[in-house]
Amino acid sequence: MKHVFVLLLLFFCGSFVFGQQKTYSLKECLEIGVRNNLSLKNDRVDILKSETALTQSRSRLLPVFTADFQMMDYLMKPANVTTGVLLGNDFPDDPTWQKIQSMQYAVTAGIRMAMPLYNQTVLSATKAACVVRELSELSYEKAEEDLTVQINNVYYLAQASLEQQRLLDENIRRMKDLCSITEELYKGGVVLEVDLTRVQINLKNLMAQYDQYATLYEQQLNLLRFLLDLPPEAPMAVVPMPVDVALVRVDGVSESLPELRLLSTRMELIDK
Repeated sequence: MKHVFVLLLLFFCGSFVFGQQKTYSLKECLEIGVRNNLSLKNDRVDILKSETALTQSRSRLLPVFTADFQMMDYLMKPANVTTGVLLGNDFPDDPTWQKIQSMQYAVTAGIRMAMPLYNQTVLSATKAACVVRELSELSYEKAEEDLTVQINNVYYLAQASLEQQRLLDENIRRMKDLCSITEELYKGGVVLEVDLTRVQINLKNLMAQYDQYATLYEQQLNLLRFLLDLPPEAPMAVVPMPVDVALVRVDGVSESLPELRLLSTRMELIDK
C-alpha cells in the first residue's frame, strides 16, 4: 500500500510539472529555431560538401610523394648464362658459356615526388569550388536571417496578443465593478434599465474580445512551435512585452545583407 501511494504521488507530481507553461525568451526561441530547422541543417551539410570539394581541388596542387618498397623471395636461385669472356681471368679454361647464379632474395625501394607546375583544369576547379562555397555560405546566412525574421514576427505578435489580454482583463475587472454599481443604482431607482443593459452588453463584448485574443494567442504559439520544430503538446509561453521598448534607428540599407551579397556574387559569375 505504501508503494502504491508513492507511485501515485510521483504520477501526479509529474503531470503537474509537465502541465506547467515554460516561458521562452526571444533569444532562446532563435537558438532553438536555428538548431532544429531542417532547411538550415541541409544548408549546413551543403556548406560541408562545398568545403570538402574545395579541399579536394586544392590538394591536387600540392606536391605528391610516392614511396615504393618491394621484396622478392625466389623459390629457386635465378641463373644467367653468359660467355666466358665476360667473366674475366678467373676461369682459366676459358669456356664459351658459363652459368651465373644470383641471390635468392631481391629488395628494391624508392621515393618519387611529383609537383604540378601549371594545370588550368585544376585551377578552374579550385576557383569554381571557392565560388560554390561562398554561395553556400551566403544561402545559409539568408535562410537563417529569413527564419530569424519569421520567429521575431510571430514572437512579437504573441507578445502583443498577451498584452492585449492583460489590458482586456483589467478592463473586464473595471467593467464588472461598474456593472455591480449600476445594478445597485438600478435597484435604487437611480438609473434606467437600458443603462444597466448597456453596461452588461459592454461587459460581454469585452469578454468576447478577451476570448478572441486568447484563441489568437494559442494560434500564434502553435505557429511558433512549428517554426521551432517543437511538438504541439509542448508547454510554451512568451515573455510579457516590456513597458519601455527601445527603437533601433536604421539609416538606409546595409551592404552586408546576405541578399545583396548573394546577388552581387551571382552578378559577378554572370559577367565572367
